[in-house]
Amino acid sequence: MSRVITDVVELAPDRLTDLLRIDGTLPQGCVMEVQLETAVSGQAQLAHLTLTYSPDAPMAAPRRLFAKLARHDRIYPGYETVSASEALFYQVFAPMIGAPPLVRCHAAEYDADLRRTHLLLEDVADTHGVPRFPDEWPLPPPYALLEQIVDALTVYQAACWDHPRLGELPGGYPTSACSPLSIQYGAQSYPQFAVALGDRLSPGARRIYEQVLEAYPYLDRRLAAHRHLTIIHGDFIYGNILLPHDPQQRGVRIIDWELCQVNLGTFDLAEVLSLHWDAGLQSERERALVDRYHAGLCALGVADYSWDQCWHDYRLALINHLFTPLQQWADKHWPGFWWGRMERTLKRYVDLDCAELIASAVEK
Repeated sequence: MSRVITDVVELAPDRLTDLLRIDGTLPQGCVMEVQLETAVSGQAQLAHLTLTYSPDAPMAAPRRLFAKLARHDRIYPGYETVSASEALFYQVFAPMIGAPPLVRCHAAEYDADLRRTHLLLEDVADTHGVPRFPDEWPLPPPYALLEQIVDALTVYQAACWDHPRLGELPGGYPTSACSPLSIQYGAQSYPQFAVALGDRLSPGARRIYEQVLEAYPYLDRRLAAHRHLTIIHGDFIYGNILLPHDPQQRGVRIIDWELCQVNLGTFDLAEVLSLHWDAGLQSERERALVDRYHAGLCALGVADYSWDQCWHDYRLALINHLFTPLQQWADKHWPGFWWGRMERTLKRYVDLDCAELIASAVEK
């Protein structure tokens, strides 16, 4: 019998008592009652759980939990890989990282035969929420919050930096600089993308894309040694960063690790800094935030990773993110979702002289 929970109806008191006993958060007593608030996302069943315990349960036992299970009615291509990645992340790597910046995981299980995962997580809805910026977009967030986000990123990446178990993640070590699935997908989509946009894709933008595509065989040298690599979130957008209601008391929490993989740590950093706002933010603050990221890694024990190497990796990651909007186009997102991101990454490519990086890679 599979140990994985496949339906929210299985989140019954007895089952939750067993899971929390194994987790060590319920050494005595039991769950007496469970109240569920359910929802679905694109690929998951979701539930907020409010628990009532027997009188002998410890006061520290969690009263609210969040469950994430696979949906029954749809399995998108590649779901087995991302489902296994998230479960392995919480089983192996999350204990090394800690909470914050993660939410605590009380149970994580993956069944390869069923291609199903269950996660039982800390529910932080009372203290954190989704970003408050959508109504204000495209205004950038306060700088202090960007610093918190960069600091959280350094914590999880430093904990996993060059860890010997990185290769166990589905997909293993990257074999090229464009190994993230979004980049492969975007690069494959470019010919159709260029035809579909016609003269709305400027000659300068076409030259950049074609230059980068020609250079890809040379860009994988950075990754060949499997050194100075770490776990990346893979979808480091503001919907996956829970913001504290009181930033003075709590930090951000990072959720949804379905696309975690091994790569340059700067991949997440470039995503959060380059895709979302116009160039004014980056031109004044980008280098300072990359410097903060590098200093944070060094302070947390990452050795022999120079500032020059970090800046090189940041520009290489930015080159990869040129293709993220193309993936979004191929996935049929509306133009308002990807057009601005494409323009911003193209401008950052020029401003940071990424063409020089490509030229030097080809010459070596």
